Amino acid sequence: QNLGLLALVRGDRVGARALFERVLKIRERRLTDDHPDVIAALDNLGTAHHRLGALAEAEALHSRALELLQARRGPRHASVALALRNLALDRLARGAGREALDLAERALAIGEAALGGEHPDVAVLLNTLGAAQRRIDGAAAEGSLRRALALSRRTRGEQHPGTALSLQRLAEVLTDRGGFEEAEELLARALTLREAGAGDGAAGDDVLVARGEQALAREAAEAARR
Repeated sequence: QNLGLLALVRGDRVGARALFERVLKIRERRLTDDHPDVIAALDNLGTAHHRLGALAEAEALHSRALELLQARRGPRHASVALALRNLALDRLARGAGREALDLAERALAIGEAALGGEHPDVAVLLNTLGAAQRRIDGAAAEGSLRRALALSRRTRGEQHPGTALSLQRLAEVLTDRGGFEEAEELLARALTLREAGAGDGAAGDDVLVARGEQALAREAAEAARR
């Protein structure tokens, strides 16, 4: 499992999926269906499928993990919040924005109740909520993501990959809302952090895409004013 997580962090999505498939098969043979290690394997495999764009498979695996967690630990456990978050990301990726928003709001409510407002996992949940709000309520998205960034810096530090993600997500919303200068600064910082964490810089590819989109949006806005 650790090798799969490392592969995922480094951007080797196909390799990560293969490793997580092996882990799940081994654990299903040796453990009960609702064992925490089986649930974790389902969750990780679902994430690998999501990263590869296999959204139906990802949603099926994440839904199964959520169902097992709710049965084993109850509907208000912190792990249920993170499982809801994964399902929200699946729904968001396939264009079901309202469904994703509902799931993200549920996840945050459960997470804050279970963990308190200063836990690093709450920053993760706020990132997801902001992403879900982005196309529906830009001002709300900006608020959620500013809170996520501040919380990530306090609880995980400036160098953490989660902080880089918060920087990127906030920059994307600011670009939508015309805050180009701040967005550019945040993306530059996010790229530096992601490249440092990846070693070869491969994990910064999505930040480079976001910087390109930000530059195009800024040019379009300036052209419209001329």
